[in-house]
Amino acid sequence: MPQQSSSTMESQHACDLLTALGHPVRLAVFRELMAHGPDGAPAGTLGLAVNLAPNALSFHLNRLKQAGLVSAQRAGQQTIYRARLTTMRELIAYLDDTCCRDVAKGCGPQCPPKQTPIRRLATTAATKTKETKQ
Repeated sequence: MPQQSSSTMESQHACDLLTALGHPVRLAVFRELMAHGPDGAPAGTLGLAVNLAPNALSFHLNRLKQAGLVSAQRAGQQTIYRARLTTMRELIAYLDDTCCRDVAKGCGPQCPPKQTPIRRLATTAATKTKETKQ
């Protein structure tokens, strides 16, 4: 039986997010939104950046909104779209949660071992021991 992840994100939610991002156009739109940060961007700006007609852009933005990756807010006659950066961070944390979990030394320099509570205590104790000896 697979071990439960300590992440708050559910597996099905992660699958829904990855499915939404699994289309090349939606991925490009989402990456463009991420580049605009918390300020977001109006649909027209996004359409120009990813070279999409308004109806095609609307379709892909709606799919990203349904998945919970994008929010929209009316500002006069424009709609400002924003990447939900917290959701993206949660997805990345979910994907990273089990990386090298069963490898005591981590995967190598590209993936150092995680600081689990036990490893954190061991690291702290080792540091204090070194300081005491000096």
